[in-house]
Amino acid sequence: MKTADLAVLNEAIRLKALGTSLQAMAIAADEHDLSIDFVQVEEIGKMICELTATLQEKLEEWKPAQKPKAA
Repeated sequence: MKTADLAVLNEAIRLKALGTSLQAMAIAADEHDLSIDFVQVEEIGKMICELTATLQEKLEEWKPAQKPKAA
């Protein structure tokens, strides 16, 4: 795997992990009738936005590096 491929994969994994954390917080709060720490949710949301932007940049760098397959 190339460095660009690994960078895109790494950002995608981090984004998925943050989304999963956010889901887990919501489920736990719902199951235990707890309020969600909205400051923490806001921080996770900001991180997701930042990672999404970074992932988009990495994908843009990665696209030209991909060679079309011969037909």
